[in-house]
Amino acid sequence: MYIVEASVSDTAQETVISKVKRLILNNTDTAEKLSEQTQNQSEKDSTSPG
Repeated sequence: MYIVEASVSDTAQETVISKVKRLILNNTDTAEKLSEQTQNQSEKDSTSPG
C-alpha cells in the first residue's frame, strides 16, 4: 500500500503519476516477498489445529 501526498510546486521535477509508477516498479521485489509471506502465513493458519 502506498500513501500519496500531493502538493503543487512550480519547481517540481516529477508528476504524481511518474512518482507512483517509479515507487511501484522500484519495489516489485518487496511486494512479491510480502505476497509470499502473506500466502505462507495463510497456509499455516489454515492447517493449524483449531
